[in-house]
Amino acid sequence: MTKFCNASAIALTLVAGLALVGAAPAFAQSADQSPGVSVHYDDLDTTSAAGARVLLQRIKTAATVTCGGEPDIHQLVEHEIFDQCRDEAVSNAVRKVGAPMVTAMAKGADKSMTFAGR
Repeated sequence: MTKFCNASAIALTLVAGLALVGAAPAFAQSADQSPGVSVHYDDLDTTSAAGARVLLQRIKTAATVTCGGEPDIHQLVEHEIFDQCRDEAVSNAVRKVGAPMVTAMAKGADKSMTFAGR
């Protein structure tokens, strides 16, 4: 079995692109100042469905934290900004990991969320 990365030496850092998704100027920061959350996955086999599922959940949780937490459902503008931030952070993290199983699950999750929303 071939590992796609040396997971024991890598910690994935999610960086929220708040300024890129239209957040208020108070949240606008340079890339060096953007908040980040490390997601460690040296304990996971990202080539297995179970490991990929756990990593994807960790990434989503970290993205939620990085993007400031999910706002109240009644805060429509803030919720839109949060959703864009979280989606971008998850996409970037999944791309950085580069594990086909994680990528496939992330794309499958996007499709099921879109389907469920109809």
